[in-house]
Amino acid sequence: MKRKLWKEYFWSRSYCLLTTGGSPIEAINKYIENQG
Repeated sequence: MKRKLWKEYFWSRSYCLLTTGGSPIEAINKYIENQG
């Protein structure tokens, strides 16, 4: 359930921008690609 909720929040554009903070863009892109 936590994973499902996290996915839903992650895909919210504003929340995504807030939670990625200082993460390198490569790490973010890799995460998105792995959501398949």
